[in-house]
Formats: sequence, C-alpha cells, structure tokens
Amino acid sequence: KVEQLVNLTGFERLWYEATKTAKSVGQIFVDATVEKLPRMDLQNVGSLSNFCVKSKIKTVDHYWDTKKCTRVDACFYGCSQLEYVKGINTSKATIVNDLFTNCSSLKTIEMPFDLSLATNVTNFVRNCTALEHIRFVAESIKCSISFGYSPILSAESIQSIIDGLATVETQQ
Repeated sequence: KVEQLVNLTGFERLWYEATKTAKSVGQIFVDATVEKLPRMDLQNVGSLSNFCVKSKIKTVDHYWDTKKCTRVDACFYGCSQLEYVKGINTSKATIVNDLFTNCSSLKTIEMPFDLSLATNVTNFVRNCTALEHIRFVAESIKCSISFGYSPILSAESIQSIIDGLATVETQQ
C-alpha cells in the first residue's frame, strides 16, 4: 500500500528521485490514508489528474513546481480533511476543473494561482466551505470561475480574485 511506502523511514528521498522523470502521476494517492504527502520532484509531470482523490491528506506543506503540468483536474477532489496547501504551479495548466472540489476543511492556499492558460476551471473550489485564503496572479483569470460555495473568503482573497480578472474579448 502507498501508505506503508510513505511512512517508511528514509523513503522520502526515494519518492523524490522516483518522481523526477515521471510524466504523469495520476491516481497514486486515491483513497490513501496518509496524512502528509512526501516531497516529490514534479517538474517534468504533465498531468496530476485524480492524483489524491478522496485521500486523508491534511496538509501539502511544500510548493509543487509543476511547471510543465497542463492538467490538474480533480487533483485533490474529495480530500475532505485537507486544510492547507502551500501551492501548485499552474502557469501551464489548461484543465483545472474540480481541483479542490469537496475539500470542505480547506482553509488556506498560500501561493497564488496563475490561470493564464486555463480554459476549464469549472468547480475549481466547489464546496470549500472553510476556504478563507486564496490568491491569484494579476489578470490571469480569463474564463468563468465560481466561488459560490466558499462563503468566508477574506477581503484579501476577494481583492485577489478581482485583481486576477483579465480583460477578455468575449464575456463568459
């Protein structure tokens, strides 16, 4: 089981080395009971689709440099115990839908999201009822995005959303 591999002493370095050349790491932590993800080198990964679906992860305390990743859809879908995420590089992501859907304990996403290339952001943070802090790169939101189920966003987060809205040719 993936939980046994994550919790082995000294195994974190192996995770880091094993993910260095990976192109896709989808579905590795589906329904996993591990509470903290090991450090991974995700610089060459093109897809994080369904990476941690319905896992027991509580925190992602390191920044994911996923500079080649075009898909992060449903990466943390249904991780209801997830509370904190340092950040994920989404600068090349085109498909970002359901990234944090049903992460009802998620309070803070520290690093700003760059959605400049995103064409599908449906349900980005749907049912994230505890979400207080989220930030965006200025003028990077070019497609429809909803925060309807995030009722306690901070004033800073709301301002970041407004500042994140880009000028577009057609209304969405």
